[in-house]
Amino acid sequence: MTLRKPFKPGQFETLTTMKQLNKPKTVLRKFVRYRNELLENVCLAIQEVPALLKPLKRAIRYSSRTGHILAFVHIDFNDINNGNY
Repeated sequence: MTLRKPFKPGQFETLTTMKQLNKPKTVLRKFVRYRNELLENVCLAIQEVPALLKPLKRAIRYSSRTGHILAFVHIDFNDINNGNY
C-alpha cells in the first residue's frame, strides 16, 4: 500500500509499456505467448545500448513511485532529411 496519488488515465498503460521495454523477456510473456512486434523491435534497439539500460530502469522505478511518467520521443530523421538518411 502506498500513499501516492492514483495514476491519471493512460499513465498506467504507459508505465507498464516502459517496464516491458526494460525487461523484454519475462516468464509471464512466454507463458501467455503474447507478441507485439513493434514493442519487440524497440526492446531490441534499447538492448543494443547497454549504457542506457541502468538509467532507464532507475527512471522507470522513480516514475512508478512518483507518478511522473516518462515520455519517449520518436524522431524520424529520414522524414526530416527528405528520405536521405
